[in-house]
Amino acid sequence: MSLKGNLGGILLTNRIKGTRIDKIDKQFRPKSLDEAYKVQFAIHKELEKTKIGLRTGWKIGCTTNVMQNYLGIHTPCAGGIFEGTEYRGDVKVPFSDYVRPGVECEFAVKISEDTEVGFCSYTAETISKHIDSIAAAIE
Repeated sequence: MSLKGNLGGILLTNRIKGTRIDKIDKQFRPKSLDEAYKVQFAIHKELEKTKIGLRTGWKIGCTTNVMQNYLGIHTPCAGGIFEGTEYRGDVKVPFSDYVRPGVECEFAVKISEDTEVGFCSYTAETISKHIDSIAAAIE
């Protein structure tokens, strides 16, 4: 997918430059969740060529009605985590590296092995074999 002259290009340019986007013109907005994820994957490929680095994992966002209403999204969504934006231990995160930063307390879960596709009825006991570690995190 080419990112020139479309939403992906706009988002990528602003992410790299660290500039804020106040509104995205309706003509550029994805028509479906599938289209939005295609744009996201194309952006990820380009971000991996920058100081942001390789995608190392995934995060789940918009899991509450409050956040979904705030962002105008009607379902939880996935986003990439990149090596250049991961911090470990006692660090000072440069505020100036981010546009409109907000802080959410999270859990980071490192998965040790794949889960069964389509199986959603996990319990603490049955999911535990898939978990390598759990840590406090800030998003």
